[in-house]
Amino acid sequence: MRYGEGFSPSPSEFEINPLPTEEKPEKEDFEDEDTRKFLRRVARNTIVTVLATQALVHGNREIGRLKFERNFGDKAEATELLASKEQKIKELFGDNYSYNADLYRNNLSGERKEHEFMGAFTEASTDMEALDPNYRYPESEGRGSNVEVSDVKYLGGELKGESLRKIAQETFPKNWVKGEVSQITQEGEPDFNMDEYGLREGWVTLATCGKDDVDNSRKSKIEFYQVSNEQSRQELFGRVLAHEFAHANDWERDNEMSTTERADLILAIAKRLESEDRYKSDYVESINNSDKQKERYYKATEYWAEICSAYFNNPDSLNVQDWFLVHENVKKSDPSFDARQKKEQRVNLIHSSRQ
Repeated sequence: MRYGEGFSPSPSEFEINPLPTEEKPEKEDFEDEDTRKFLRRVARNTIVTVLATQALVHGNREIGRLKFERNFGDKAEATELLASKEQKIKELFGDNYSYNADLYRNNLSGERKEHEFMGAFTEASTDMEALDPNYRYPESEGRGSNVEVSDVKYLGGELKGESLRKIAQETFPKNWVKGEVSQITQEGEPDFNMDEYGLREGWVTLATCGKDDVDNSRKSKIEFYQVSNEQSRQELFGRVLAHEFAHANDWERDNEMSTTERADLILAIAKRLESEDRYKSDYVESINNSDKQKERYYKATEYWAEICSAYFNNPDSLNVQDWFLVHENVKKSDPSFDARQKKEQRVNLIHSSRQ
C-alpha cells in the first residue's frame, strides 16, 4: 500500500516487538525457615568445634605445665638459688670460677616448652645432670681399680709404689683416691707456673695435682718432683700427699660434688679467708697477685688444701669451723671415716714401709 500526503498510519501498524531473550533462572531462595535453621546449626557446630579445640589445646598445655612443676619445679627453684650464690661468687672471684646457673636455666626452659607442647603425652627427661643443680654424680667408671703409683724417693730412702698405694687407699676417705686420682708419680722439674701466686723467694713446689689428660674419666694426676726427695717421708706422705688429695676433691676437680655443693664450698672457704680466726698458713698468707679477685681465688684453693692436710694429720690445730668444713665433705663419701685413727694407721705404714 502507498501512503500519500495527509495520511498518518496508526501506531499499532508500526509497533516493534522486542527480540525474544533467554529466560534467567529465578534467584535461589535461602529465606525459607528450614534453610535458616540448617545454616544456624552449621554455624553453631563450627563455633563449638573451635571452642572445644581451643579448650583441649589450653587444657593440654595446662597439664604439661602441671607435669613440669611436679617433675622439675624443685629443680627450677634450686637453679634460682644457685644463681644468687653464683652472683656472690662472681663478686668475689670474677671469671676464675666456672658458672652454671644460666646453663640450667636454658635446659629447664627447653624442658618446660616441651611439656607445654606435648602436655599429657610428655615423657619427662631423665638427664638430671643437665637439669638439677643438686644432682650428685654417681661413682665414676673404674673407681674400683687400683691407682697407678710409682716409687717415690724421699730424704734417705725410697717408698715403693705398692706401699704408697696402700697408704693412699687405706688411710684416706673412701673415693677420695680411687674415684678422683688416676696416678701418683715422681717426675723431674715442675711445669706448673707459680709466678701468679707471687710467692716470696724460698718457696719450692714439691708436688702438684692436675688434670690427667690421658684418662677420660676426669680424674686427677698427682706428681711429686725431684726436689721432694730432699723432704722427710712423714712430710711427703703425710702433709704433702694429703694437700694434693684435697686439690683432687675441691670444687674444681671433685667427680661427685653437685653444682650447688661446689658453690657452697667455695663460699664457705671465702668466708673463712676473711675471718680473724682462720687457719694461718704461711703458704696461703704469702700468695700475692695484682688482680685481687685472682689472688682471692688462689688463696681459697690453697686454703682448702691446707685445712684438709691439717684435718688428716693434725686435726687439733684447726678452728672448729675449718674442721667442720672438711669433716662434712668427708662424710659424704665416707660416713664412718675416723681421721685420728687413720692418721695413726698412716704413720705406722709410713714407718714400717721404709726401703
